[in-house]
Amino acid sequence: GSIPQKWTKIDDISPEEVAEIQDRPKIKASVSRPNPMPKPQRPTYRPQSTPTVSDSQFSIHSVDEISLHCQIIHKIFGKGEVIQISDNDSQMVVVNFENMGKKTLILKYAQIIIL
Repeated sequence: GSIPQKWTKIDDISPEEVAEIQDRPKIKASVSRPNPMPKPQRPTYRPQSTPTVSDSQFSIHSVDEISLHCQIIHKIFGKGEVIQISDNDSQMVVVNFENMGKKTLILKYAQIIIL
């Protein structure tokens, strides 16, 4: 039998029509999901204006060894000028690097050369 397009009451559906609906092949809705965006990769910084220096020339320094506006070379960020020095307890400096902008360095970890 034909299945009515619109029923007024659930009782209007005959048992034969229910059986016909149940026997129909099931259609699976496929949901296509876009691939998740790949994680952005960290850029590799290559200083452009850093003079050629060997790794052995880089070392750890304390705040006492650095003065305001002195020039340094950082192993990764390149050449920069010290624009702020913290107190002796935190051992941090802010450096304005030529190619990388402002960075805060923790001196007990930073491999630098003081020029």
